[in-house]
Amino acid sequence: MSRTIKFRGKRKNGCGWVYGNLIIMNDGVWIIPQSYDCVAISGKVCHGLVEVIPSTVGQFTGLEDKNDVKGYHHSWVTGVHKENKNNTRTGEIVWDEKNFRWGIQQNGWTFPLDTLIACYDFEIHDNPKLLEVTE
Repeated sequence: MSRTIKFRGKRKNGCGWVYGNLIIMNDGVWIIPQSYDCVAISGKVCHGLVEVIPSTVGQFTGLEDKNDVKGYHHSWVTGVHKENKNNTRTGEIVWDEKNFRWGIQQNGWTFPLDTLIACYDFEIHDNPKLLEVTE
């Protein structure tokens, strides 16, 4: 069985998302972009690494929506149940430790991600207003 393991994170310099392999060091969180074949680390000089905001880092779930948009851990999504189109879920993609699978967490419950037709473009990191509470 082959599985793609990759990560993404928002660049600390504000220049968008970077995708690749994750490295956590004493002085920060870094991603080696997929476009780099080789990385040399010597002392504090890192060539080819991109520093990212730790709270934005997410692992690829291995799942894609109907538009081939990849789902990442901690993304916020809206999903429609495959068999009951009236049953929708909106929440954060999380790893369900109890059932060993990816899910959408909503109101304290975790719903299996693979039972939903999901839309992965609902990003709290790109849309901070989604975190605001309205009364």
